[in-house]
Amino acid sequence: MDNQERTEHGGVAMQYIARLRARNKRISLLAIGTCAVVLVVALSMMLVLLALQEAPDDGKILSNVYVADVNLGGMTQDEARSALQLALGNTLSTENMVVTLPDDELVLSPLDTQAFISIDDLVTAAYQYGRDGTKLQNKITRAKAEKQNYVLPLLDYMYLDLGYIRQAVVDFCDNYTSIMTQSTVILKGERPDYHTIIADNIPISAVKHQVLQITIGSPQFVLDANVLYDEILDAYSLFDLNFTYAAPTAQVPDPLDAQQLFDTYCVYPADAYMDGNTYAVTPEVYGYGFDVTELARLIHRAEYGDTFTIKLDFLYPDITEEDLNVNYFQDVLASYTSAADTPYNADRLVNLQVACAAINGMILKPGETFDFNMILGPRTTDTGYKSAPTYSGSSTNIVGGGISQIASALRYCAMVSGLQIKEYHTHAHAVSYTPMGTDAAISYGTENLVFTNTTANPIQIFVGNAYGAITVNIMGTEQRNYIQRVEFEVTETLEAETVYQFMTENNVYGYTDGYQLQSGLTGYVIQVYSVHYDLATGEEISRTLVDTCSYSRRNEIIIRIEHGEDAMNPDELQKKQTTASVCQTYGGCIVYFARISK
Repeated sequence: MDNQERTEHGGVAMQYIARLRARNKRISLLAIGTCAVVLVVALSMMLVLLALQEAPDDGKILSNVYVADVNLGGMTQDEARSALQLALGNTLSTENMVVTLPDDELVLSPLDTQAFISIDDLVTAAYQYGRDGTKLQNKITRAKAEKQNYVLPLLDYMYLDLGYIRQAVVDFCDNYTSIMTQSTVILKGERPDYHTIIADNIPISAVKHQVLQITIGSPQFVLDANVLYDEILDAYSLFDLNFTYAAPTAQVPDPLDAQQLFDTYCVYPADAYMDGNTYAVTPEVYGYGFDVTELARLIHRAEYGDTFTIKLDFLYPDITEEDLNVNYFQDVLASYTSAADTPYNADRLVNLQVACAAINGMILKPGETFDFNMILGPRTTDTGYKSAPTYSGSSTNIVGGGISQIASALRYCAMVSGLQIKEYHTHAHAVSYTPMGTDAAISYGTENLVFTNTTANPIQIFVGNAYGAITVNIMGTEQRNYIQRVEFEVTETLEAETVYQFMTENNVYGYTDGYQLQSGLTGYVIQVYSVHYDLATGEEISRTLVDTCSYSRRNEIIIRIEHGEDAMNPDELQKKQTTASVCQTYGGCIVYFARISK
């Protein structure tokens, strides 16, 4: 073999040896893997065997094993027997099973049912729990007992005459009847009046209120003997010897609606209301009733046949008439009482009453005008006026006589309130029922009183008559920061003179010498001022001249009777009288034939 052949042969040998070594390595690894698998399987089997191996029995009942609410867990059988004897005793064999149903009850006596429970059997069953299965089952049961309760079914260890119980249930259901009744509602007591309570000064807490007595109706019930029988056995199993069975209903009474009952028996409160155009206020209404939510709660909680009451009480409005008046008419802008010194005259009082009624309560919105003649209209007997004296001191009567007294009081209050006087007429002579410069003569068609509400808020005029004394109040919202008054200053006084009227002794009027035919009145020229005074100090702030007016004087007229030689024949008397320097007109009566005497 030459060198080349030897070299090739040696290379083949080396490759063979390498392949042989690789194969041997794979065989070794496979053997090692096989051994590892066998080892794991062996270990697993050992763990399973260890898991299945039971712990030593401690002779105690497993945890959380219950019999009739008694936890026997961790007790020995003797301990469990004592605990059950204490909890159950002879109850089942000595006490009745009482089933309460609507309108009736079913009573099962232990003498009839032969009811008995074996405590020994219960203890044995409790002890065997977790011991009477395979090793794996017992292991699983024991693990479960550590986490959750197990309740032994009592019925399995009771001795009952089930035939008797079933027949008793069937007989009871066959004889059971119920009739549907509707709910009843009765209102008891007298309803009190809120305004009377307040007027009589009765404490609110002392008021006796009405009550609403409500009895919930009963439905018609239907009993199924099979269902009731199963319910009774369940009760025995739970050791519940007194339970209520909710029987299904065939017909129920009509439901009660708390809101509907309120609408029927109660009165809603109503807020006072002010008309946006007239500012007239409709008074509030005090309601009377109960709390609807509370009654709804009582109805919901009530059982069939229950009776209960709910008390009614005053329900208060949110807005009262006083609240509205506080916003608009809470302040007295001006007030004046005008008392006439004229003799009592019934017809004149009627005129005052009729005119006051037409004006009283009138509301003027800002910018609105009060027109005396337009409001009262023509004074006629058809509108209720009488013929009565005017303010003259004479016997002159006109229909509606005397109402200038009302107009004068109104003008005075309008001036004090700061309202704009658009038309007025003073009397010919000074009157006594208002200060000079504030009176107002009235005659339909010729003399009127007109003023406008120039304030920023509505005003309300109240006019009353009390036996000839006229009281005027103008109510509104006071926004002035000063006191306003009306004052006058006399700049000239016109004294009355005495005028004599001569007559013969046998004059047709029967006047005697010295008779006063007409009283005298002093005349004045005055200046009228609107004066403002400081609210806090009362000091005068300003004085503004608003008017200059005059009142005529009226001379006194005295009758003179000439006797004897002084008497003149009618022609001479006529001549003497017509040369007199003064003639007076008053109240529609012209007085002639007078001469002035100082």
